[in-house]
Amino acid sequence: MQSQVIFRENPSFEKHWNNFLSKNSHVSVFYSLRWMKYQQLYSEDRFVKDLSFILLASGENPIAICPLYLETYHGVNRFSYRGEFLESLRTPLIDQSVIEMQGKAVEKEVFEIIDGLAKEHQVKKINFIIDPLCAIYLEENFNYLTRNGYLDVSISTQIIDLKKSRELLWMELRKSYKALINKGERTYEVVIMDVNNPDFNLHENYRNLHFKAAGRVTRPLATFNQQFEMLQNDEAMLLGIKYQGQFVSFSYFVHLNKTAYYASEADDPEVAVPLTYGPLSQWKAMEYYKARGWDYMELDNQQFGPQFFDSPTDKDLSISMFKRGFGGGTFPLFRGVRYLDQELMKSEIMDQAQVLMNELSQHE
Repeated sequence: MQSQVIFRENPSFEKHWNNFLSKNSHVSVFYSLRWMKYQQLYSEDRFVKDLSFILLASGENPIAICPLYLETYHGVNRFSYRGEFLESLRTPLIDQSVIEMQGKAVEKEVFEIIDGLAKEHQVKKINFIIDPLCAIYLEENFNYLTRNGYLDVSISTQIIDLKKSRELLWMELRKSYKALINKGERTYEVVIMDVNNPDFNLHENYRNLHFKAAGRVTRPLATFNQQFEMLQNDEAMLLGIKYQGQFVSFSYFVHLNKTAYYASEADDPEVAVPLTYGPLSQWKAMEYYKARGWDYMELDNQQFGPQFFDSPTDKDLSISMFKRGFGGGTFPLFRGVRYLDQELMKSEIMDQAQVLMNELSQHE
């Protein structure tokens, strides 16, 4: 296949990237250029260079895109996002029109380009996640990273099928959540801000509450400004909960192409409330996206215990259980790691093995 590689510094990059997004309905918000800018701002001093690229076929037709960041994390050059599996880069995406006939050939070419860039920039480790909001639309549903030299370190995620009727979605809720939602609707005011009513001052309330909940500044101001830009461009929604006229919680969701992702929540630790509002927030988000004709909403990681390269805390396990209460299905979150340095691989695998053995021994 005759193809051309376009990198980030090329003046036509954004045009071709957005062309790919507009042609492919299976692309999630994590491939949005605005989200990618957010990632680079969040990465801070880890970030070295944006090596994202596009594969063009004849006639300047984009047939694949690949978000790719060079980071230095703990002194090691990596292709990753914040050097962590939780925040890993999404895998390359191939145009739907070429998947059936030439998909594997394009995939092979893209991963060869990644390997070449890794060699050029002395990369020792690569982390990728296969985005479940993209994979759910594809017929092939397995960890194809393994056929490209990556180790399988997958976990799971929870996805709500919003194509179901509202009545069925309600039936699938955990019984205790239904009572909390009904009481919550009488107790709290729900405020939704999206592309139709952007309000920077209201968004600043979310930022301030985020810092208050964390007890410290956890990420740069620029990341919050970028979130507001995404909201202005219909790539995000902010849902607030008010009690007696005061905001006590904000939930932030990102979305694109009929799929949404529950990204973050901030709660006021100083305000006493009569009942929990978590189920109400999630249900109102489900109602919002269903009303807009969305297909799926991802609630993020499902963890059930210690795994290789995954060490959930008791809090993580509790959050996973909370999310399962909204119904939907538990889906694979395919992840892969590739080591290009034998000593680093040996060191990290040995460390992970020891961590896993220690955690398993505590559960005996």
